[in-house]
Amino acid sequence: MRLQRFSPAAPLADVIDAVWVAEVPEPPRLTILPGTSPVACFQFGGAVTSGQGAERRVTRSGMTGMQNQAQEYGADNTLRAVMVRFTPWGAATILRESLDAFYNRHFDLADILPAHLIRTVEAQLHDATTAPDRLWIVQRFLLGQRNAASWDPLIRNAVDNIRKHEGQVQVKALARDYLISERQLERRFRQIIGTSPKQFSRIVRFQAAIRYGARGLSWAAVAQQTGYSDQSHLIKEFQALAGHSPESLLSQPPSMLAQHFNNHPGTSGFYNTVFL
Repeated sequence: MRLQRFSPAAPLADVIDAVWVAEVPEPPRLTILPGTSPVACFQFGGAVTSGQGAERRVTRSGMTGMQNQAQEYGADNTLRAVMVRFTPWGAATILRESLDAFYNRHFDLADILPAHLIRTVEAQLHDATTAPDRLWIVQRFLLGQRNAASWDPLIRNAVDNIRKHEGQVQVKALARDYLISERQLERRFRQIIGTSPKQFSRIVRFQAAIRYGARGLSWAAVAQQTGYSDQSHLIKEFQALAGHSPESLLSQPPSMLAQHFNNHPGTSGFYNTVFL
């Protein structure tokens, strides 16, 4: 298994959190817990599978938006790909439509960006021989797609505010702080982030609870630390977002691939996705 993590180039540092170049034979299925960052996967071998049964979907290069439920992904062969994890607001500067269209969904990149450019990138990745070369190919493509008009500093600041308070914020207070109405804040949040500030805060708080639980705090202490009304409320949120109780979730043995992702975080611990 070859899996290398890279920090983004300086011009993309506020758009991309981390990049991985992966070549993994017979990759296991990965369960990805709810997170705040869209992820793009540029394939140069194999294809990504998502969902199960009638919901199973196979794509080449694909994009997954922000999600509020656990999702399973796999590959139909050896996984050979460059995976890009965006900052919460980063994907909006690359794509040409509102991010709420990608909420809880997985798309083929050729359906949302010029298909001929995606296929060219895939061919270039296939012909490249080193991970740094593949990193350069993908970053050059993303720089070419970047749209400065999609930048929204207010939403960036609001996200940082939610992060600082670990999701324990009131939307009404956020709107008041930024001198806009709650309706305006929600509209801009959905466009840039992909969901409402309330749902975003919910997932940030859930991620904070996972971090505290992993450090060994009792679940009663975690509930108090993260602002849940009681331990029962915490358990209900874990069941709703992850499909497991807190204890069951942290007792799940992660695959080797999941361990690599979890142990090699991106630039910001806040944006890290949790894999099982």
